[in-house]
Amino acid sequence: MLMQFELTEVSGGGVSVEVPVAFFSYRANDHLERLMSGEGEVYHQFWRMGHHVGVYLQQNSGIIFAGASLNDLVFANSSIEHFNKCVKRVIDRFPFYAEGVDLDDCEMAAEDLERIVRGVDPPAANEGTFWSDFITDVSIGDYPE
Repeated sequence: MLMQFELTEVSGGGVSVEVPVAFFSYRANDHLERLMSGEGEVYHQFWRMGHHVGVYLQQNSGIIFAGASLNDLVFANSSIEHFNKCVKRVIDRFPFYAEGVDLDDCEMAAEDLERIVRGVDPPAANEGTFWSDFITDVSIGDYPE
């Protein structure tokens, strides 16, 4: 699988952000989708994985979240800049390992990715975040070349 880091502008409702075009199964939306939580917080969805998971910019804070719905969000990054940098550095590290490698190789790749993400945006590597979930998937062999 060829992985390239390329940014695209996604706009809508007077807001515009530059985000990665793709990252594994995630794809940039054609436009920002404005959503409002039950608490009145405004989010702009800029990425989607199928019809199930979105990645969102919280309008007031600039924090990036991910989840299947606004009721199920987890922290991803402190800002869109941190998010883009994490995506770029993780893509630069790909391939993580070959198909059928020993689990130890998968765990070593995951440790590298955790260091990469923590080096860009320390809270993004904490347990229960978008990136920690991704790193866990890498550690069990879900992302061979």
